[in-house]
Amino acid sequence: MHGVPDDAARLRISIFDAWRYLYEGDADYERAYLEKFSTSKGAVIIGAYDDAQLIGAATGAPLVDHFDKFAEPFLKAGYRAEDYFHFGGSVPLMAYRGQGIGAQARF
Repeated sequence: MHGVPDDAARLRISIFDAWRYLYEGDADYERAYLEKFSTSKGAVIIGAYDDAQLIGAATGAPLVDHFDKFAEPFLKAGYRAEDYFHFGGSVPLMAYRGQGIGAQARF
């Protein structure tokens, strides 16, 4: 997977499992989804850890790189997709939500 850990795919599946009526992904889908971020020059995959355990992840990439269906409305409105960044989402484990982990990020 070009450096994208399977842990991130498993984390996303475990979190989204609570909303199966909205999301029916599987490990293969998650690996492919994360692969897009790992191969994009301007993309980020950010992990939040409690010691060595991955407890959350966030993704983002230049809109133009991978997300044609998201870029289409921008293009139709006359905007350049190259000027926008797609925040893919932030998925912390339930036990860690509401603690400000995202706001406390250190890079």
